Amino acid sequence: MTAMPVPRLTKRMREAENRAGKPLGEALPEILNIRGIQGTAEFLGCSKATINYWMLLLGIKHRFIAIPKGY
Repeated sequence: MTAMPVPRLTKRMREAENRAGKPLGEALPEILNIRGIQGTAEFLGCSKATINYWMLLLGIKHRFIAIPKGY
């Protein structure tokens, strides 16, 4: 198995890392689990499409589940 090459970070990705306080590859899954995709985009100051693109670049796989109200 070969390691994925680390993508070159854009200016916006570096800004998001600074805001999160850790590398984006570590911070993104944690923030997504807490805030969801819309909240993550608002927290990092970008769009939902940008979050999805970063996840693709960083090799982060995700699944969303539906939970009934009051669960």
